[in-house]
Amino acid sequence: MSGVKNQYRITAVGKQLVELGLEAFITSNSANVQYLSGFTGSAGTVVLGANGEAILITDSRYTEQAQSQCPGFEIILGGGPNTLKAQFEKIGAKRVGFEPNHTNVASFERMKAALPEIEFVSAYSIVENVRIIKSEEEIEYIRQAQRVMDRVFPKLLELVKPGITEFELATEFMYQVNKAGAQNGLPVPIVASGWRSSLPHGTASDKKVEYGDFITFDLVVAVKNYKTDMTRTVVVGKADEKQKAVYETVLKAQREGIASMVVGASGVHPDKVARDVINATEFKDFCFQYGVGHGVGLDVHERPFMGPYCPDTLAEGMVITMEPGIYIPGWGGVRIEDVVVVTEKGPEVLSTLATELLIL
Repeated sequence: MSGVKNQYRITAVGKQLVELGLEAFITSNSANVQYLSGFTGSAGTVVLGANGEAILITDSRYTEQAQSQCPGFEIILGGGPNTLKAQFEKIGAKRVGFEPNHTNVASFERMKAALPEIEFVSAYSIVENVRIIKSEEEIEYIRQAQRVMDRVFPKLLELVKPGITEFELATEFMYQVNKAGAQNGLPVPIVASGWRSSLPHGTASDKKVEYGDFITFDLVVAVKNYKTDMTRTVVVGKADEKQKAVYETVLKAQREGIASMVVGASGVHPDKVARDVINATEFKDFCFQYGVGHGVGLDVHERPFMGPYCPDTLAEGMVITMEPGIYIPGWGGVRIEDVVVVTEKGPEVLSTLATELLIL
């Protein structure tokens, strides 16, 4: 349909529909709806036809918003099986692709029962196959989010002192991000101090920061719903020799991992590079157990997922984190994370903030 913003996205999905022998595709996943149509409301379903039909179904709360955000899309007000049936009949679709990774069983069963004439076929990751490569516009939104992060994080560090709670630090971060005109990308930021820093996803608690603590900050900022994801680990007051050794090991793993994020590399390779650095040290039993990096974009975790079983090859335009860590239960841990753009000239780190150990 002419006039659709980012027409190449519709075309790329349509090509996959033809390859799968499908006549239409449906998604209600908020990130995929925004990616395809531009719509950011809370109630939206996109229907695409193999011949380029582009339809957004929403309700009357979003009439003006949809018309403004979705040029070239046909806006249909309604919802439920009858609305879908009318669109499939208009397109002439009998075989319709759906997203099993974004559709719960109850919803799928209701849809299938209400539309027995439609054959629903799994179209797993059909949009994510396109989203994995970011446009210049998308990368610019992520850059803007990182610029906010780089301005706000130093202000947060000024508040770090013994006695302040993790919740207080997390709340201040959210306030500063909103004040800067961006959005916090997590319900509660990860702020984990002392022994809790060994929890890879230790969301902020009422624990008070103590002298000598590691504090791990894993923070997400969003602009236009595009996320950046950064982790820094700092020490309060004074770092002992073990803390320094753990930190330097993770920093070396991160730097070598980033250097390996080149066009044409297997998504397995950077994970192995970073993991090998840690596994060659006395801390090998505490090496990170997750994949070393993930894509960021409209979701904070999206393809590619770099790890031991990653099927993807790194390509220009991918935007991926590099975040190795060491986690010692009952003692603490370190993670250092940056967002990296894969380019033909080599990996580009978006953050301007230092990665050397900060002692506050």
